[in-house]
Amino acid sequence: MVKVLQDTPDNIIGFRIAGEVESRDYEYIINPALNYHVKDQGEARLYIELVDFEGETFKALFEDIKTTVKHYGNFKKVGIAGKEDWIPGLVKAGNLLTPGVQVKHFGLKEKKKAMTWLK
Repeated sequence: MVKVLQDTPDNIIGFRIAGEVESRDYEYIINPALNYHVKDQGEARLYIELVDFEGETFKALFEDIKTTVKHYGNFKKVGIAGKEDWIPGLVKAGNLLTPGVQVKHFGLKEKKKAMTWLK
């Protein structure tokens, strides 16, 4: 399940992701919110909060790649919050694979710190 967070500053778009992400999450939630945010702000500073994340379906992974490619030039910073052990490795890979986009890991209780960094 994906939810757009309403308590982020105007220049930051945030998503809370729990369970498994499906392609319809991109179609109805992620892409419309991200498209609107980029149109409004001219860039994307993204906060992703992973809670009991169970991965993505194959179709969702395909949508994830399409969304990343479409908005690659718009991403400035990405903060990923979560307690899963694999997140630091994902962040390290993200920093290597996405030159020009800063990616950083935060604990779930570090939302305020993440918002400060993302600004």
